[in-house]
Amino acid sequence: MKATAVFAVLLAAGIVALAPCGLAEIGFRRAERLFASREFEKGLSTCDAALRWKPAHQGARDLRTKLTRALSSPIYRCGNSSSEGLALALLDQTNRFGEGFLESFDLAEAERVFRLTLELAASASAYVDVSSREERARRGLERIAAMLEDR
Repeated sequence: MKATAVFAVLLAAGIVALAPCGLAEIGFRRAERLFASREFEKGLSTCDAALRWKPAHQGARDLRTKLTRALSSPIYRCGNSSSEGLALALLDQTNRFGEGFLESFDLAEAERVFRLTLELAASASAYVDVSSREERARRGLERIAAMLEDR
């Protein structure tokens, strides 16, 4: 009986009805701070918790979309910092261009792009591990050499 009376007083004061909204707002604010500090996984889980409290929280829904996009971007997946991720994503992209030219039998352009990848990798190797990207470009150049020998 006492608990029911306390609940009725809290409900009348609007405290109980606002509790889920308040917790959702607190979670949303924390997720925003995590997003700003580039802790995307923690931010996403915090944002999901806020949305469990209040599924209609528009700010949390928008932030969840941003966090999901950030986590799926190649820059984030490649490295821990934005400069590392950007360098690795650039090397991946140039390798893909080279492979595309190779598949279309434009050997001169493919060779140019793979050599560009190796030059970029040499300049980026001072601050990020690019060995797998260099190896991919070298394999592309070896395929070009093999194709030219077969002619």
